[in-house]
Amino acid sequence: MVTLLLISIAFFSFPIRAVGTIKIGVVGPMPWIQGQGMREGAEIARDEINAAGGILGNTVEIVTADDLRGEQDPTGPTGKAAAEELMAAGVDFVVGGFRTEAVLAERTVFMDNKKIFFIAGASTDELIDDGPKNNPYDDVREDYARYRYTFRVTPINSTMLFKSIAGFEKYTMISLLMPMYTGYASPLKIAVISESLVWADTMHFFLSWNDWWNNATVTLPSPPYPPGTVYPGMGMAPYGRVNVVYQARVSAIATDFTAELSAVKTSEARLLIHVISGAAGRTFISQWNDLGVKAVPLGIDVLGQEIPAHWDLTGGKCQFEGFLATAAQRTPLNARTLAFYDTTMTRYGHAPIYTSYGAYDAIIAIDEALEANGKWPMTGPDGVSGTLDDSDEMVPLFEKAYRPNGIVGKFKYTGPHPMGSAAYDTYMANTTHSYLDINPTMAGTLHDVFSNELGPEWKEGYTRALFTQWQGGRLEVVYPVYSTIPTRLPFSKIFMLPRLMFPYPSDIVQVPPPTGGYGLIDIFDALTIVGTFGTTPGAPAWHAAADTNDDRVIDIFDALTLRIVFGKKIALPLPYCSEGGRLS
Repeated sequence: MVTLLLISIAFFSFPIRAVGTIKIGVVGPMPWIQGQGMREGAEIARDEINAAGGILGNTVEIVTADDLRGEQDPTGPTGKAAAEELMAAGVDFVVGGFRTEAVLAERTVFMDNKKIFFIAGASTDELIDDGPKNNPYDDVREDYARYRYTFRVTPINSTMLFKSIAGFEKYTMISLLMPMYTGYASPLKIAVISESLVWADTMHFFLSWNDWWNNATVTLPSPPYPPGTVYPGMGMAPYGRVNVVYQARVSAIATDFTAELSAVKTSEARLLIHVISGAAGRTFISQWNDLGVKAVPLGIDVLGQEIPAHWDLTGGKCQFEGFLATAAQRTPLNARTLAFYDTTMTRYGHAPIYTSYGAYDAIIAIDEALEANGKWPMTGPDGVSGTLDDSDEMVPLFEKAYRPNGIVGKFKYTGPHPMGSAAYDTYMANTTHSYLDINPTMAGTLHDVFSNELGPEWKEGYTRALFTQWQGGRLEVVYPVYSTIPTRLPFSKIFMLPRLMFPYPSDIVQVPPPTGGYGLIDIFDALTIVGTFGTTPGAPAWHAAADTNDDRVIDIFDALTLRIVFGKKIALPLPYCSEGGRLS
């Protein structure tokens, strides 16, 4: 047995781990907020676990590795170097990974060493399961024997991010932008700008394709799927049509978007879908404001999640910007969400972003799985603790995870096990939850975060992307709207169009009847003032839309402004080329 252990250590260059310590590696662009978020979430989880006695009495230690390594953007070579650094440090698990180009190289190193890797920052489908596409990137579905050590805890994958964006965009276009700007009689003009990176390729392909928006089904003319594949489209009819009048791919490290945003302004687009994960997002939204672009920006902006820095560093120019996020400003998803948010704010002076939530929850999940299993170190099939086949014994522990009190919603992995039904059936005896009961559809693999809701309701409560918007210095959740219609989620606020696009602040509830009436200043608007009177940003009842003069308090001045124009109608649709319509 000793000989086997020595050979294993020598062959894989694993240093001997200190007895009584579980080392968890954290890999990401450490100088960036994405990497900082991973480190901070991991540190909070470490401290909570150690304060409670460790994992089965073992102290948790965090080891970080920077995959930026002085470059402008993480790459394959920098990712490989960071992964090898963690292997040399003798980590037992790895959490993190942000830029796909780097994560692919990191994953190779971790899989070579059979090291369990929890992705907590990269969304690309191919890292876990891209379906039966058989593209150059192998994954858990296509090569389970090699890639079964890879899991994703956050974010939801690119396909679900894309569907989440498109679902909210469709909801906004049909219920708000089309009645205001086209009257459903002519196509609504939209623009799409995405960074030119792998993770955004498929999203940009569909979001900038008119046929996909307008038809119920489409036949793909070119990759990412085989030509001729029939794919479901958004099917805007009978409400109206969409016309993508401008689209562009931009660098993730670009410092000037004047040309692209000027083109959007000239195009008269009224919706600007932006998909940006890097530092470029802050410059992008500042220039959008400076140029007075009359298109509401809704999409993905990772730096936009940084609270309060994004508002402060843009000087409030991000007002009305909307994007997907794991949570917003102290969002009360559950008690654990609030506790983690408050701890991060107290300790680090800013709010957590999605990589923080992911790294924290991955390490808490390691703790829970090992505690439930009742042993560490593992012994593996060869009966020797500390050797590589320990990972083989641990994979099933994580695959069968079901966490009804996850930090950002109920958590489980997608299913079924890619090796067939017999594999997941064997897990049922070891858990109080039948896997068939908690995941009856059995779609995908057991290694990606399960997410199944996209619309305005959030009934089942599993992890999903929330749509957020900067309003009056706060990042607020604006979608989903309901838990069970017509019960409004207590933390969901009214979505707002930029004042430049709709200069009628007293039309507060800009949604269709019976819950409101766009183009009409009526009782719904008055009741919103009454229900929020006296509140300021951060109060549970606060709605920035009711602050009609934007002074961050809902008071008599807002009420008087509404009273003056109460009962007035706004001539819709608004003309494309002016500052608005007129009251009648």
